[in-house]
Amino acid sequence: IVIINWNGFNDTNECISSILKENSENIIIYLIDNGSKEEDVLAIQKHFSNNPSIKISYNPNNLGYTKAHNLILKELINEGYKYLFLLNNDTIALPKSFFFIKDNFQNFRTDLMSCKLIKSQNRNLMDTAGHKMLSSGEIIPIGHNEKIEKYNLGFENIGACAGAALYSTEMLKDIGIFDDYFETGYEDAELGLRAFVAGYRCYYEPEAIFYHK
Repeated sequence: IVIINWNGFNDTNECISSILKENSENIIIYLIDNGSKEEDVLAIQKHFSNNPSIKISYNPNNLGYTKAHNLILKELINEGYKYLFLLNNDTIALPKSFFFIKDNFQNFRTDLMSCKLIKSQNRNLMDTAGHKMLSSGEIIPIGHNEKIEKYNLGFENIGACAGAALYSTEMLKDIGIFDDYFETGYEDAELGLRAFVAGYRCYYEPEAIFYHK
């Protein structure tokens, strides 16, 4: 799991705590601080440096969302992992979410996986169930501000919101990682479309639930 922190330690701490409640023996978290202020860096060192499940690195400057992710993705796609999971630090994982994620990619041929992102401030409403393309060519989130009950079944879509998304390393080696042109925003939409055009499968997993702030 890759998590980027930028001056958001409290959110990051809550996010990681929600993951480790259920998955401490089966999860490796790559926590990258993206040029935060000193107090955030010190808090990360204090809370996470002794946890063998968490590998920490520090960027001296804020590289932005895309470049910070690309830096670690370039390293991890050659580390032997079959899948990489990107997770925003302002999310909270519900219990068993990662169980359903692993169960899904073990039973289906999934190259990208979208999760059920629910608005943290109103937990009856969806944030996103992945991406779709309009006839105009615009890529937009599926289900934004709709009732969560409408999205209890899985389906295929055109890409995942990188706020909580699984990517196969085989696919990333083939089609590449995020396009640096999209510094913060639409980088996941472009990558999802690129994967779709290249013939890779993206699936929405409704049992993998995350609250998104």
